[in-house]
Amino acid sequence: MTSPTNGSGASTVHRLRNTTRFGKEFVIDRPIVSLWGGGNLVGNLLATALASESAGAPVMAAIGSSVRTGLLIPDTNDAHEVMWRLPDDIDLAQDIEFRVLWTNPQSAATGSALWAVTYAEATVGTFDMGAVAGAETLDTIIANQVDLGTDILQYTLWDGAGVLDGGTLSGTPGDDFLSVNLACTHTTVTDTHAIDLQARYFRKWAG
Repeated sequence: MTSPTNGSGASTVHRLRNTTRFGKEFVIDRPIVSLWGGGNLVGNLLATALASESAGAPVMAAIGSSVRTGLLIPDTNDAHEVMWRLPDDIDLAQDIEFRVLWTNPQSAATGSALWAVTYAEATVGTFDMGAVAGAETLDTIIANQVDLGTDILQYTLWDGAGVLDGGTLSGTPGDDFLSVNLACTHTTVTDTHAIDLQARYFRKWAG
C-alpha cells in the first residue's frame, strides 16, 4: 500500500509552515470520479441489453416503482465494462481505490453481494477494442457486503479495500485509458442494481 490513509473519506490537508524563510503549504487532494457519468451510465437505456465480457448481459432497469434506473445484474458473474480515461492530474505512483453504489429489492440482511472490479490497461493506438481484454484483479478486493434493505442505496467501503496499488499502471495520464470491468457474485440477493462505479485517486502536483 503506497498511499496515505484517510478514514474520513475527505481530502487530507498537510501544512508545513515556516520550513523555509518563506514557508510552504502542501495539499494532498483525492478527487472522487464517477466512471459511469454520475450514475446515469448510458442515459436512460431502460431494459436495453448492454455488451458484456462475461456470459451474462446486464440491462438498465427501473428500481422499484421509481423512475430511477440502475444496471440490473440478475445472475452471478454478469458483468459490464467501461473505459476510463486516466485523468491528466492522476499520480499513478499512488493507490487508486474503487467503490460500488448499489441496491436490491430484498429485505435487510437477506443476503449479500461480492463486487469484483477487474481492469486492463488500454493504450491508445494499440488496444484492440474488438477483443476481450485480459482482466487483472485489484491488489485488495472489495469486501463482501450484506444488503441493508429493500431498494436502499448503499455503497462499499474503500478505505483499505478495492485498491489498485500505486506503481502498477504504466499508461500516460490524459492520453491512455483503463478498461474497468464490474461483476457481482450474489449470495441469496437477487436482481441487484449497480447504481454507480466510482474511483478515488491522488492528484500529482506540478512543480
